[in-house]
Amino acid sequence: MITLLCYNKKMEDDLLKLYKNCKLCPRRCGVDRTAGKKGFCQAPSDITISAYMAHRFEEPPISGDNGSGTIFFSYCTSRCSYCQNYSFSRGKKSKIISVKDLADIMLKLQEKGCHNIILLRQRIIALL
Repeated sequence: MITLLCYNKKMEDDLLKLYKNCKLCPRRCGVDRTAGKKGFCQAPSDITISAYMAHRFEEPPISGDNGSGTIFFSYCTSRCSYCQNYSFSRGKKSKIISVKDLADIMLKLQEKGCHNIILLRQRIIALL
């Protein structure tokens, strides 16, 4: 299933073209994600996250006093041998969520007083 958050039909059509011949990351594997196929990243076409939290104390000019609302998306195409987020980047700890769930997470982080929302991703996701 592909989750689309588009402002108009042309944008939706353009996004579907990207998913039919996936070139969203530097691997440019060309897999047809609209058919449920998985490319090099092995990511489903759904929105997948590993975690979200108020991320404090790192980069104080950005996180401020209350932290940055950080959402960790799953899957990666880099395959770095030194990856500190291996369980996140390989989808080992991932959960499929809806666009509404993502919006609710952002609102929860806002309610916690986070100064901003950071979408931390290891792969390119298409949320237009």
